[in-house]
Amino acid sequence: MELAHAPLVAELERRLRLHGIAVPPAEPGPRPLASRKRALLQLGVAHLGPGFVDSLGRGVAAATGHPFIRALILAPDAAVLLRRWERLEILAHSGNRVRVLEIGESGLRLVRVRVAGGAPTDEEDGFVIALLCGVLEAAGAVGLEARRGAEADVDGREWWLTWRAWRTPAAPAEPVAAVGQDTEFVRAALTLLLEDAGLGLAALARQLAVSPRSLQRRLAAAGTTLRALARAARIARAGDALLRPANSGASLTTVAHACGFADLAHFSREFRELVGMPPGAFVRSIAG
Repeated sequence: MELAHAPLVAELERRLRLHGIAVPPAEPGPRPLASRKRALLQLGVAHLGPGFVDSLGRGVAAATGHPFIRALILAPDAAVLLRRWERLEILAHSGNRVRVLEIGESGLRLVRVRVAGGAPTDEEDGFVIALLCGVLEAAGAVGLEARRGAEADVDGREWWLTWRAWRTPAAPAEPVAAVGQDTEFVRAALTLLLEDAGLGLAALARQLAVSPRSLQRRLAAAGTTLRALARAARIARAGDALLRPANSGASLTTVAHACGFADLAHFSREFRELVGMPPGAFVRSIAG
């Protein structure tokens, strides 16, 4: 099972192509996605510099449509966020995992350790730390800084993450106007669709202060479409609903209908395609 790698590999391929970098074909073999992820990270750094890894990690964290990322960002505090992170790494059979050594109100100390396969590369370490920083900031960490500590042992690398305060993020302001970078533009579009996944092309363009044609072009330049974003938003809304304590006793059918799906079969199929597992397994992986 390579649940942790498939979405990242797809995002890596998309970003490299957007930068005009030729993406080599995948090679067959054991754990092909894990080795491909490592190779693509190294390719990105070779062409774009070490900032590519940090940008990728924080960019994935900003793309809050994926239910796993949403589950982390919606955690009430850092301790719950890290417990969810550790469970998701176990669920995904990650070869290198985060182990929290200390955690307090203003920071935490962790180590990245090897549990299978090779030790994490600098690129993989950098990506995971950037992703973790991104979700911590989105969840409420203010003034976050990451500092690499001493080597814990031959298979581990220690990190300190500290922040000045922890605040509940404010709701995004609407409408969203004049957004510059394509990544930020997509994030703004997704934010609006999370509020109303039924927004059509004209209505979404109006709230983003662009023409419908410009909206289509900018989404295409970022490697996506309105249909794909709307689908991601619907699944994200369903993921949020599944995690709400008020819905703990609700049936999956009830959640499916509330999120706009015609029936449970349709909901389960789309959820599995995007997330990599059925809705019930997702709930167990977060809350178990």
